[in-house]
Amino acid sequence: MAVSKKQLYSLIIIVIMVGSIAGFVSLSGNGSSNPNSNAPPLDPNTAPPTTIRYTAPNIEATVTMVFPTVVLIAKTNAFDVTTVNAELLGIEGVSSVTNSQFIGAQQSGENFRADVRLSSSDGIEGAMQKMELLESLSQVSLYPQALVTVPQETHFVNTEADLTKDYNITDQSIQAIVDSGTRQGDKLTVTVSATFQGDLIVGYPQALIENNLASAPTFYSTEGSFKISSLGNDFRVVSSANLSEKQKLDSIRAALEGIDGVSDSTLQVSAASGTMAIFFKDANSFSAQDLNTFFTYYAGIPSFNLQLAQGYASIALPQDVNADSFAGFKAKLEKDLNGLRFNVSGFQGPNALLNGTIKAQDPQSLASKIPALEKDFNATINLLQGATFDADSIFVADANASFALKDGNFTAFVKPAHSRGDDVNLSIVMFASERTGITDLQAQEAERV
Repeated sequence: MAVSKKQLYSLIIIVIMVGSIAGFVSLSGNGSSNPNSNAPPLDPNTAPPTTIRYTAPNIEATVTMVFPTVVLIAKTNAFDVTTVNAELLGIEGVSSVTNSQFIGAQQSGENFRADVRLSSSDGIEGAMQKMELLESLSQVSLYPQALVTVPQETHFVNTEADLTKDYNITDQSIQAIVDSGTRQGDKLTVTVSATFQGDLIVGYPQALIENNLASAPTFYSTEGSFKISSLGNDFRVVSSANLSEKQKLDSIRAALEGIDGVSDSTLQVSAASGTMAIFFKDANSFSAQDLNTFFTYYAGIPSFNLQLAQGYASIALPQDVNADSFAGFKAKLEKDLNGLRFNVSGFQGPNALLNGTIKAQDPQSLASKIPALEKDFNATINLLQGATFDADSIFVADANASFALKDGNFTAFVKPAHSRGDDVNLSIVMFASERTGITDLQAQEAERV
């Protein structure tokens, strides 16, 4: 969404929702009254009862109907809403435009809203594309009105007053504002809001979409065997060393970039973590409280974690400690610990990481030079070659679903020893949805256990 959920709440006038949707609801057999509201009639001789707004976030909902009425939020350069209305009414499929008004400019620039009725809910995305071409509008977003079903038992909260309320919604079909990609039957998560008078709902509960599970990309990880269709000349390089040996990784980087035919380097050396483990000769020879006090007052250590049952403690390095100053920091820390009889047996980490990609005119020549570099620098250098795999979709067993690949292929990094036509077992991480398919994918050859 172009605007935040909180901003969207303020931009949508609830009475408009009730007026535009209630007619549809009554035609569905729900009548004009609200079965969720059992508030007693007001006595004109008494003071108005207190009403409190509650919300119920992260509620699962199913879309039963999407109406051809949308809330339009956009940025406009017009000085008069009638100008915008005239352009909107000139779009084929727009039946009416009401409640047009300028609003306080949002952080992303939107300063106009209106309620638009279309001839069909099937034309929402087409209407939005045509609105984006209008001279007076930009940054167009459409939020359709819909009917959704929610669970009967709902837990409401008012965070400002620190109040909670459990409520059984009698009629589980409620009004909702959804996004332009929502379709009938979609599974959503929504925030339900309702005004309570005591323990009873006054008026109609409403819902605002949080996430569309059918169209919003979800993270998945999987493994599978795929056949190489082609090998490329791009390579991924990974190597690590203790932070005090960062200079060695800088030398490996320079050596790789100096090989004839190597170009387009993105290799970088950085700290892989800012945490160091300290192992003790006998963790039972001192008290945990004493070590806790030592680290609490030791200059610059922002945090630490004692794991004395396993014989070690871990610390986060001070912000001013880098590869050049690390050796001196570690030596002083060891001296200070030993001086107080927290006798140190050794350290582990932090590590520096060489990571990135290069291109090679002769892939076989590059791969053949790696063993000699590993020997010269006493290091392990992982080299993976880019490869293309043909596939129309990828099956994820945990989701019991296949997700489409738009281009019919994807790339992954594999060990250089492979040839075209080889079957390779890949580890894959990706973002995908049932409706849009795979939107982002990264893969490399799986390590054999």
